Amino acid sequence: DRNRKVAHAVLMMAADAGFLTTAILGDEVEDTGSGRATHRAVAISSMAVATTGWLLMTDLFRRD
Repeated sequence: DRNRKVAHAVLMMAADAGFLTTAILGDEVEDTGSGRATHRAVAISSMAVATTGWLLMTDLFRRD
């Protein structure tokens, strides 16, 4: 159970870092208009990582 919680925490922190990167890239897209595909890819990847972290804490992975 501890390993699952640690994995959840690491995944959520990674997703937060990705969301921060997405915001920074979004400012660059607004200013220059380039990097739109990178901004989108980082955003979608961050959502996937966050969803994976959330799923880890659901009943699907409990061993009780």
